[in-house]
Amino acid sequence: MRYVVPTVLAAAVFVLSGCSGRLSQDNVREQIAELGGSSLIPSEIEVQRIVIDSETRAIAETNVKMAFQFEREAGGEWRIAAARLGDRQWVDIGTLFAALDRQRSDDTSAALQKLADGISEYREENGSLPDPDSNLSDTLHPLFMEELIRQDSWAQDIQYEVTGDGGFRLRSTGPDRMPGTSDDIVVAP
Repeated sequence: MRYVVPTVLAAAVFVLSGCSGRLSQDNVREQIAELGGSSLIPSEIEVQRIVIDSETRAIAETNVKMAFQFEREAGGEWRIAAARLGDRQWVDIGTLFAALDRQRSDDTSAALQKLADGISEYREENGSLPDPDSNLSDTLHPLFMEELIRQDSWAQDIQYEVTGDGGFRLRSTGPDRMPGTSDDIVVAP
């Protein structure tokens, strides 16, 4: 078993409601060090830059040290078996990716629902569905949908089609990024 501790680039979004005034690099390091109950050493968190997105939100681009556990396979090749952040326990890499995909699926489902709500509002206002050949987000944003949604959580375009019964369908190809498979996320109100 071999351990490697590389530096991983991370971006964190901070809500400034609990922080008065300016968001400092020290405040960013402290909050990231406590993330998820982990006890990272703040000096192991390098803040690249802080971008103020709005009066209530900022983005901190950081480098955070992580440890990766490698195992040698029967053929002699090394592969990542587990990862660790701070003093946390090792997490199997397959379990980590499955958890990330579950969160991405949830986020994508929520985004598709926002699009569906925007389409419904558009239909109420205009008496018809948006043209399937148009850019759906550009048609809906900002009048019928506050957030601009173009892709799913895997950076794939969201598919929009008008169905024969006067309805519509929104589809994400899901984690495997292939249409028509069991992991597709579909909203068809």
